[in-house]
Amino acid sequence: MLHPHSYTTINLQISFQFEEGYYGALAARSGHASKFGVQIHPGTLDPNFTGFVSCIVFNHGNEKFEIKRGEAICQLVVHKLHNIELFETDQSFYCAAGSRGEQGLGSSTQRIRKRQLQEESEPGECEDVETCKVDGVPYTLRVL
Repeated sequence: MLHPHSYTTINLQISFQFEEGYYGALAARSGHASKFGVQIHPGTLDPNFTGFVSCIVFNHGNEKFEIKRGEAICQLVVHKLHNIELFETDQSFYCAAGSRGEQGLGSSTQRIRKRQLQEESEPGECEDVETCKVDGVPYTLRVL
């Protein structure tokens, strides 16, 4: 039983190993959040993790929430692992892949170095440093 405005850690009693080049992320089930105010703390499962998987469950609601044995309380999303190199720089640039329209909640951004983008861009695609392509993906840059 999970009391209102509290959390607990649940050992899911499952373990597995990811195929090389992949990792997992625990995510909430939208039904629990919308109906009961119950959410799962996002958790990353590293590629080399082989132990039992646990999840942290939050009850943001005003009622007790019963977690029944065998009930699906979270979901696993498997992602491809991308090995990237990060560069320290004295100037920061805003970089968003594609258009985000009105930006919205949780808009994804990343900071990158202008010169690195120019070096990796396709010829003729990064002259104005406002838009360019890296590995065929368009990027838009703005100085913060």
